[in-house]
Parts: sequence; structure tokens; C-alpha cells
Amino acid sequence: MDSRTTGRRDSQQEAAGQSPVWVVTAALGAIMLGIALIPLRALTSASNLAFAFMAFAIVIAELGGRTAALVAAAMSALSLNFFLTSILGLELARRQTV
Repeated sequence: MDSRTTGRRDSQQEAAGQSPVWVVTAALGAIMLGIALIPLRALTSASNLAFAFMAFAIVIAELGGRTAALVAAAMSALSLNFFLTSILGLELARRQTV
């Protein structure tokens, strides 16, 4: 490919909002949102806090395009699971379950 074709593709991606900056913003933003919501997990369930992640993914989708939206959705799911769900203990109730 020549430089004119590559330059045209880059400008089309930026015009559509699909810049790599939005992908990084989506990934780091979902992690930061999960950390910011940690104090609220004692007050409400994780399913209520999922709305914040959904709103975040929608905003990223509008501003950053499809790739950034997919990254935001995946990182939001991982952040919700990692930061906001309670840890269940691993106990063996009976000796036979070993």
C-alpha cells in the first residue's frame, strides 16, 4: 500500500472516532470505575452497580466507536467481577467431597 491509502484509512478511522486513544481510555476507565465503586459495594448489590458500567460502555461506544465499545464492555465485565463481587469461601462440608 502506498502512503496515500494508509493516510486515508487513518483519517477515516479518526473521523469515525476510532482512535487507539479511545481503546486505552475504555480499558483504563473501566478499571478506574471499578476501583471508584468499591466503597459502594457494602451499600448495594453488584447488579445495581452494573448500571454505571453500562452507562460507561455506552458513552465510550458513542465517542470511540465499535472497537473501543467492545473493549469497554469486556473490561467493565472483568472489573465488575474482580472489584465488586463478594468472595465465596471454599469450604469442604464433608470429607467425602474431597
